[in-house]
Amino acid sequence: MSALVAEATRQPIPLWQPIVGDNVFAHESGIHAKGMLKNNQTFEPFPPEDVGGQRKYVIGKHSGRAALHYVLTEQGISVDEYQLPFCLTEVRALAIHQGGSVSPEQLRDIYFRVSEEGAA
Repeated sequence: MSALVAEATRQPIPLWQPIVGDNVFAHESGIHAKGMLKNNQTFEPFPPEDVGGQRKYVIGKHSGRAALHYVLTEQGISVDEYQLPFCLTEVRALAIHQGGSVSPEQLRDIYFRVSEEGAA
């Protein structure tokens, strides 16, 4: 319904608009994301699908190891837990440098680079 109203009035829905904004179900904070990965009702009173939304885990300067592990696993990568703290340092530096979130592809590249450096 909100999308129809937004279209009819030619007013975009703000990203953080309660319930229907695209970023309302986005999670970045380390402890926040870890809680969500354990139980998605931790910070969401109802599933995002109920209102046409989608849950997202954002990788950025506030992320923790659980989110990195989740996003890497979603890409089919078998994760070595030992490498995650090193990845996290790189992810945070990149997020700060580029002024925003790190894409899953960038995370994958960081993980493989850190893993190779650790093996050397």
